[in-house]
Amino acid sequence: MSNYYKVNFVFNFVQFIIVWATNITFGRYAMNLLIYTETKVQLMMLASFGWGLCQVSFAFLFSIFFSASQSA
Repeated sequence: MSNYYKVNFVFNFVQFIIVWATNITFGRYAMNLLIYTETKVQLMMLASFGWGLCQVSFAFLFSIFFSASQSA
């Protein structure tokens, strides 16, 4: 079971990184949004990393409650 959790965590976090990188790329370079251009990259990365960890953790938490396909 530990391998399942490890692989699931890595898969979900990689998906988050891809979405985050796309968001930053379009926000900063394509749309030139102020929040992306004026905020330091290190601060944005730190906040986004914490947010991604929370999302993956909530996915694990919700998988406990919605394990049956009828509940989901």
